[in-house]
Amino acid sequence: MKSELYNNVKKTLFKTLLLSIFIFSMQLKAQHNIYHLTDNKDLLVNQLKNDAIDTDRFIHLLEDLNSTIYIANNRIINTYGKEPLELVLSDVQSFNLLKTYNAEFNKIELIRINIQNKDDFKYSLDLDHIKGFNNLKYIYISAPFSFNAQQVRDLLMNVDSRVTIIFQIINPA
Repeated sequence: MKSELYNNVKKTLFKTLLLSIFIFSMQLKAQHNIYHLTDNKDLLVNQLKNDAIDTDRFIHLLEDLNSTIYIANNRIINTYGKEPLELVLSDVQSFNLLKTYNAEFNKIELIRINIQNKDDFKYSLDLDHIKGFNNLKYIYISAPFSFNAQQVRDLLMNVDSRVTIIFQIINPA
């Protein structure tokens, strides 16, 4: 009787431990680095370097001319260059297209998401459901109005720890 009780307690503790590890790992997955790019780009570069993120690669992808896929209205509207490294989403309604496998997505390292208005934050992109983004390293989100890191967290779900998120408020000219 005593050994049976002991075994039940052991099983319960083991299950509790497994559940705790699972919950902890899910929390770690949900906690990803989100950086705010301001007019002081050097500040962001220093933050990225402190977190051991390849800043040179990010700046190259963000500022230089790269092979790019452009998506709008839930379809690819243009592809420039061979083996695109960058994907530009002109609208959040096109998130669904990323759930469909496309071989051109395999080399993508940067996804740019252009937020048009505050209602766009009602949408979400679950990165567990996008297909073929084996080399994805960065997601860059921009909008012509003020928004914050919490809105970015709500917009992007299940972000792998290897993906860095940078957001920027673009002042319209």
